Amino acid sequence: MPTFILGQSLGGNIASVVLTETPRLDRIKGAVLDSMYSSFKELGAVKIQIKYTPKSRFLGRLGTMLISEVDAPFVRAPLLKHPLLVIHSRNDFIVPMSESINFYRNVGSKDVEFTSHLDSGHTDVLQRDLSSFRRQVVEWMLARKGN
Repeated sequence: MPTFILGQSLGGNIASVVLTETPRLDRIKGAVLDSMYSSFKELGAVKIQIKYTPKSRFLGRLGTMLISEVDAPFVRAPLLKHPLLVIHSRNDFIVPMSESINFYRNVGSKDVEFTSHLDSGHTDVLQRDLSSFRRQVVEWMLARKGN
């Protein structure tokens, strides 16, 4: 039976680590990664800037100097070989969509797609009535179930 991984936000990072470090994943036919980010430091800098230093991106970056990027999604992205569907809401106020786009652009898989939607927020894609969008995700999985 084909298996797919769904990772949302931090779960997308965990999925990228599992997909690159687990040697035998024959049954995994792909992964759907929702509301991804690419860098711990970048996301931290954005959050610090928004909350504490709205006028200075430099101070936001300074506050993240001790954060390690060892398992950051952008580090894992080139190592990913499974088919991936990266999705992100343009209304996500938790993780900027630019983070998912940066992750997507660095993925090593030859079978990777990016799609965005407007009708939800952070990781809401499976919790809201987005039947047309869900259908798109299911069709993506069905097209890969036999690979």
